[in-house]
Amino acid sequence: MDQIASPVPAAAHAPTHASAPALAKDDPARFINRELSWLDFNFRVVGEAQNTRHPLLERLRFVSISASNLDEFYSVRVAGLIGQERAGVLEHSADGLTPAQQLIAINAQAKALVAAQELTMRNTRRYGGYVVHFGMVLVFIGLAGAAFNSEAQKTMNIGDSLKLGPYTLVLQTSDTKAEKNYTAQRMVVEVLKDRKQMMLLYPEKRQFQGTEQAAGTMVAIYSTLREDLYVVYAGMDPEANVPVIHAFLNPLVKWIWLGGVWVVLGTLIALLPNRRAALAFAASPQPAVVPSQPVLTPNVTFREGHD
Repeated sequence: MDQIASPVPAAAHAPTHASAPALAKDDPARFINRELSWLDFNFRVVGEAQNTRHPLLERLRFVSISASNLDEFYSVRVAGLIGQERAGVLEHSADGLTPAQQLIAINAQAKALVAAQELTMRNTRRYGGYVVHFGMVLVFIGLAGAAFNSEAQKTMNIGDSLKLGPYTLVLQTSDTKAEKNYTAQRMVVEVLKDRKQMMLLYPEKRQFQGTEQAAGTMVAIYSTLREDLYVVYAGMDPEANVPVIHAFLNPLVKWIWLGGVWVVLGTLIALLPNRRAALAFAASPQPAVVPSQPVLTPNVTFREGHD
């Protein structure tokens, strides 16, 4: 006959865990050292600098933050621990470390942190080259916008309008102002876009005192990241005796300037010294050599002359 297996108690299948000993409230194992915890946080900052998903300048900013934090850490917190050690303080911190033991642990962890910073700051020429290439891309995009430049000129009475691209220029009024060295005839031009007022521009023509030949034209500019609008008062029409307004619409002009800024910034980054080369010249303290055996002085007499 088949034997029926007796049911096994559920308690027999439950895993047995050794109960962890309860820690006292003042047990050092319950605490994390404040200084070492700060270094761990700074490691996370360096980790953000090494994250290739961040933009390059953001990564450089994280490196600078980490380096600045480490300088302040040594000048304040580590200096305090050194003062305690020199004063002979043997009191333990909450995590059970004396000042001397904390300094040993800090130095070991700080060396790894500095090594991570140096690794991130290597190949500054390569990073600078990336920035320069990005700047050149912006410059070429801006230069490509020159193919879409447009302009319009019109003889306008007060209240007349001039259409140029998405903008409508309306001549509102004109006035004359006398300055110390010149007299300016100014036009007040209202700029509309999609029937919404954007701003007022004030192109003017200046006649300098002392000579009738010295005259200057002041261009009124409305600039955005997408395009630049230039409005010029070209003078009076000799036949109709009314103002002549000349307007230019040039796309992507600011991209050229922004590209130039990025090129200069990339050049400065490329000129930064390579941190790996700088470390090669850093002198490290050498311990004093203690001879393990007596030093033998050779008994040799040097004489001048020839045999």
